[in-house]
Order: sequence, then structure tokens, then C-alpha cells
Amino acid sequence: MNTPLARAQRGAEIILLIVALIVATLRGLTLNKAPHPLELEVAEGAMQMILALTALVLLWRVGRLRQYAVLLAAAWPLAPFVLIALVSLAWSASPPASLARAAILVGSTALAAYLAVRYTLREIVDIVAWYFAAAAALSLATAIALPGIGTMDVPPYDGAWNGIFWHRNYLGSIMGMGSVVLLAATISSWRDHRSHAAIFGVSYMLALALVWMSRSATGMILLLLLHTCLALAAAWTRWHARLRTVHYAMIGGVILIVLAVVLAKLDLFLGIFDRNSTFTGRVALWQYLWEIAGSRRPLLGHGLGTLWTSPEFQRSVRDALGWPYPVYIGDNGFVDVLLQLGIVGLSSLVLALVWACCSALRVLLKDRDLLSTIPLIAVIYMLLTNFTLSFFLETESFAWLSLLALILAAVQRLAVYGTTPRISTASVS
Repeated sequence: MNTPLARAQRGAEIILLIVALIVATLRGLTLNKAPHPLELEVAEGAMQMILALTALVLLWRVGRLRQYAVLLAAAWPLAPFVLIALVSLAWSASPPASLARAAILVGSTALAAYLAVRYTLREIVDIVAWYFAAAAALSLATAIALPGIGTMDVPPYDGAWNGIFWHRNYLGSIMGMGSVVLLAATISSWRDHRSHAAIFGVSYMLALALVWMSRSATGMILLLLLHTCLALAAAWTRWHARLRTVHYAMIGGVILIVLAVVLAKLDLFLGIFDRNSTFTGRVALWQYLWEIAGSRRPLLGHGLGTLWTSPEFQRSVRDALGWPYPVYIGDNGFVDVLLQLGIVGLSSLVLALVWACCSALRVLLKDRDLLSTIPLIAVIYMLLTNFTLSFFLETESFAWLSLLALILAAVQRLAVYGTTPRISTASVS
């Protein structure tokens, strides 16, 4: 239907989508050179909640609230992590920081479910691809036109590009994932939308260049590993009918051998990227954080969003490690969750990630096409990137929002095959 009311609904949804992606990126932007200002977290939390309520109103107008509720019920493995994060307000070392971060967590999770209800998996992949294309173009323009903003000026990273993001590692990591999504979107759009495919293709090449210009070892390693995953998945979708048990055993054996060699010669492997097994001092950082914070409250942590919002804590870690600049983040998403929510919270997050991985794998096994590989690659990305960066809502919420949207869209797809509670799969009005 193309009534004025339907057009107003579509316009409101487009505005909501654009604003949600901008809000999810706010804390990660280059102007925020020192992450964790509490005022910005409070603002983002408030905006996330307003957007989530707006999304519920839009779903109500098209009769999708029941579908939304059923989808959330199907995503029950997320509940323990969200619940523990909310309950941590009771013992938080900084209740205002925990409340702001809780609002970000609840709001971005609610928005991810809205996207999965309102759009198909292919549409969400395209939405994420457009985001990466815009971020790549803006990062290029910022680095060239405003080098004082778009490039790093802190030793030893002088001259490394950070684009629109606050740090080069974030540009490298985000473009590492973005390049894979853009490549998949280019291929999948080629038949029906040549103009879109052309834009995605150019953006893909730009994303590759940005990873290189960021001089981020994390970004380059992610680029290599995620492209390998995409290539393997694409090969499987093409030749799976010819594969037998012996072939899977051989492939698994090769992967295990490669992993064993890389782990045994980790310094040699990382030396290719001018790094070593200390991960640029991160190992010492993680050990120190456990000693001064993790070991003191190992089960429940210090509360969601705490510790790093304190400038005093940032400076004390810097002084203890002898680093020339404040330490703004634990540079490991799992370590930061452990500090904030303890072993209980980290275990609940691992449960959610295992569920996400299983859901993504099931939809790949069912659909057997290139687009169905993206949810699984998104999970792999979150597992890999959080080993040397903190992408669990620590300095932005886009990664959490997009990952959940892709996974929940996969859950919607599984409903078609009867492997989840029945969810309406009617097309977008």
C-alpha cells in the first residue's frame, strides 16, 4: 500500500534506522579522543531508550508486537547476560555509570530485535554494508582533509589513520569486518542491483586501503582471517553436496595443524605484522587488571560500565605499567566484562555467544548461500576482535547492535524451517 500513512511509516522507519546507527557510533568517533566521558554515556543511553520505545510504537502500528515478543522469547540465551548486567546496579562501584551502560545495553538489544522483525537477513546485511560504505568514505575524507583529526598524533602511532574513529585499531578492526560484509553485499547485489553492487565494490576496495593505512595489526589479522572464513564458507556452499565425512575430517585436520603451528610459532606469525606474543604490552595489562580489580571481586565484578569511567583508575593503570599515556580500556572485551560482571557475567556472555554461533551455523546449513555466512562471520569477528580490543559496548554499541540484528534475523530464518518457536515471517509492510 502506498497511502500517506504507509509512506509516513516508512519515512519514520528510515529516520529511526539512520539515527540508531549514528547514536550507536557516537562514543567511538574521533572527536572522542578520551573514551568514557560519563555525560556522553548518559546521553547515548537516553537516546537508545527513546529509539527503542519509538521502534515499539512503529511495530505496534503495523501489528508486529507479538512477533517481536516471540522473537525475544526465542532469544532467551541473551537474558542471563542482560539480567546480570542490570542486577549489577545493586553492587556497582559507580551506579550512574552502570545505569547509563545498562540503558545502552537494553536499548541496543531492543533495537536489534526490532531490525530483525522489520527486515530480512538480506536487508540487514545491506543496511550494515551501507553503514560500512559511509564510514569508509567519511574516514577517507577525514584523514585527507582533516589530518589533525583523522590521523593519530600519539607516539608510536604518529601518522596512522583513524578516520572518523577515536583510534586506529578501531578503524582497522571495523574496516576488517566491513570489507567482508561489503564483498558479500557486492556479490549478492550484482544480479539485481548493479548500481548498489558498484558502490559496495568501490567501498570494499576503500575498506582494504583503510585497514592498511590504519597500520593496525589487529585489523590486518582480522582482514586475513575473516576473508579466509568467507572463502571457506563460500566454497562449502558451492561444493557441499560433494563432500563426505572423510573430506570434513581432512579439512578439520588441516585447520588443527595450522592452529597448532601458529600457536607454537606465535612470535614468528605475529612478527609478520611487526608484533609479538605480548600483544603490544596487553598481556601485562591484563595480568595487572586481574590483580588489582578482578581478583578482588571475581564472582560478580565491580558493576556494569565501571572502572574505566574513572580518570583516576585510568591514570593509576598507566603509572603502574609505565605507559606514556592514560589507559582508557582493557583492550580485551572478555577481560573488561570479567572486571565489570565477574565470572558469572562472563559465563553468561559466553553462553549467549555459543547460542549465537549455533544459530548462525544452523541458518548457514539450511540456506547454503553467501549471505547466510554473514551471521556466522559476525560471531567469529566478535570472538576474535574482543581478544585485543573491547567491543562489548565499551566505547560504542554498533558492533553489539549489528551482531544481534544479524543473529536474530538468522533466528527468524530458522523459524521458517521449524527449528525455533514459530515466528511470523511476513514481508515488511
